[in-house]
Amino acid sequence: MTDDIDDTCAVSESQTGKELHNLRTRIDQQSKQLNRHARELTALHNDLAELDERIDAHQHRDN
Repeated sequence: MTDDIDDTCAVSESQTGKELHNLRTRIDQQSKQLNRHARELTALHNDLAELDERIDAHQHRDN
């Protein structure tokens, strides 16, 4: 009877380990994706700032 209980616990721990590994993998993938998006947003922000400066320069030149 104790053998059945030990087997059940071993399978459960193995399954929990797999689930934990899968969660860590998903977190790692999502973290990489968020970092990529952050870099893209930073680049867009910098592009927008550059465009704002160019617009200001043209407006001052036209006045």
